[in-house]
Amino acid sequence: MIQHWAFCLLQNGILYCFKFVPIWMTEVSFRLQHRKLLAQYFSYKAKLAYLHNVWKNLLKGYKKAAHQSNRAKAHE
Repeated sequence: MIQHWAFCLLQNGILYCFKFVPIWMTEVSFRLQHRKLLAQYFSYKAKLAYLHNVWKNLLKGYKKAAHQSNRAKAHE
């Protein structure tokens, strides 16, 4: 009786594994890929923001330098 019960449990366990583990694995891999994509997206956004700040600072510096050179020319 116990052997039969254990066999049924084992059989059901194996069936459960074959049925649900692939689904669970695909779910996990999908979530991991999703997370990876999100991380890539946010790093891309961060890089864009960094480049944007660098560009703004360069423009600011260029304008400041041009302004100073114009003031220097005006004083001559």
